[in-house]
Amino acid sequence: MKKMKYMQRRLLGAAVAGCLLLSACGEKETETTTAETETVLTVSVAPPEVMTLSTQSRFIGTVEADSTVYVIPKVSAEVLEKHFEVGDHVQEGDLLFIMDDSLAQISLSQAQAGLSSAQAGLSAAQAGYQAQEAAIAAQQAGIVAQEAQADVARISAAETMGTMDSNEQKLQMAVDNAETQVQQARLGAGSATDGYYFAQEQLDKALEMYNDWDNKATAAVMMQYPTRSSFKTQVDSLELQKDNAYRQMINAKDACDIAQEALDSAKQALADYQNYTKNTIAASTEAQIIGVDQQLEVGAAQLDAANSQLQATGANIQASRAGISQAEAAIQNAEAALSYYTVNSPVSGTIQAIGISEHNMATPSQPAYTIQLDEPGKVVFYVAEKTMREIQVGNEALMERDGVSFSGKIVSVSNIVDAQQGLYRIEAQASDGSALPPSGSSISILTASRRSENALAVPADSIYYDGEQAYVYVQDGNAARRRNISCGLMESDRVEVTDGLSAGDSVIISWNSNMKDGAEIQIK
Repeated sequence: MKKMKYMQRRLLGAAVAGCLLLSACGEKETETTTAETETVLTVSVAPPEVMTLSTQSRFIGTVEADSTVYVIPKVSAEVLEKHFEVGDHVQEGDLLFIMDDSLAQISLSQAQAGLSSAQAGLSAAQAGYQAQEAAIAAQQAGIVAQEAQADVARISAAETMGTMDSNEQKLQMAVDNAETQVQQARLGAGSATDGYYFAQEQLDKALEMYNDWDNKATAAVMMQYPTRSSFKTQVDSLELQKDNAYRQMINAKDACDIAQEALDSAKQALADYQNYTKNTIAASTEAQIIGVDQQLEVGAAQLDAANSQLQATGANIQASRAGISQAEAAIQNAEAALSYYTVNSPVSGTIQAIGISEHNMATPSQPAYTIQLDEPGKVVFYVAEKTMREIQVGNEALMERDGVSFSGKIVSVSNIVDAQQGLYRIEAQASDGSALPPSGSSISILTASRRSENALAVPADSIYYDGEQAYVYVQDGNAARRRNISCGLMESDRVEVTDGLSAGDSVIISWNSNMKDGAEIQIK
């Protein structure tokens, strides 16, 4: 618009000059010529303003809880007691549920018995301090058997690790398939929603015509429906179409919810496998190898010690002491496992979902409680890299939904591309967290997408154009001098000058059709 304004001004000046030229050509030529007189132009000047300019852009974001905690049991057991319901508020440390710890009690008793056995073994080793020399042959045979067992254990461990990778790939494929189903369901929901609103619009138009038949009925409609009462069948048909479209929209939205739940379950299964099951299997496999290696070491030590009664007995004593340490560690593990059967809330917040019930099994594969922390929600949206580099933390963000607006700020700008979106994640925080709609809702956000601080800016009306080249006039004593410039952001009536001016220049800010390079000027 500014460029067109300037072009109109130049065309108007050219038209005036053309008229003067034609008038001069119509006069009789004289032998004498009149010298051109230079006109002194009265102008206003001002230095470029140093200011911050910004460009506002609108984005569509999604409301997310600032933090959601999933309480997942570490063991599988029957739930004996369950406390709290969905919507209840809990404090950190509140008792959520208790599981049957009978097996854990048995494991603890077995570990304690193992310690007693290990202690008895140490006593026996000390008592047989002088009786080890005759066991050399047996020890050699035992070592050969242990080496064979170690080879079998290593092969088994390699097969187990290979199966782990295969299982993880299957779970990842399930997540990918679930994501595809969610996308398809969302497309279907969007189409069904559009169909519903179209059916509603057609019904509204028909009702308007039916209710004001004499004024609204068109000739084309009256050809098909001569009377208002005959048109009632069309209204009823449209009403039925709207009801069908509404049911299709609701079904499509339900399908979206089901698909999203399936996706969440698939992701949770993958996360559980990666974070718990896989680690547990790997740890167990590694423990088996370590155990076999330890047995080999003990056997080798016993064989070496068999050459000397004292050395053989010392090796047995050391092995017995190692057994005691293992038994003590087993007791500690059993005691820790016993604590898993009483589950307290790790945070303070509101219960969003419960996945257990009394007298049914709780498992590590499904969250028992989902708790939303007592913190305000946030709005998340995604942008391209160029926009990400322009948006700054602290920028004002105007949020709007269903005609209701409320303020907020940009609180996080990620410089790492999101693997799923292929874009960069931006988070905004509402000034009043309670004003946000529920998690998962869409919301409009208006914020500064480009920003230039300490920019040199001039009035838009002071800029002229020669084709695509922008320029201004600056004061040079009593003369005007053309200065080519490069323009950046524009806000209101100010334009950023990125090249061609300095803060000390006196820019001619009053427009004049007679302005030209070298024109004589005087300051108002």
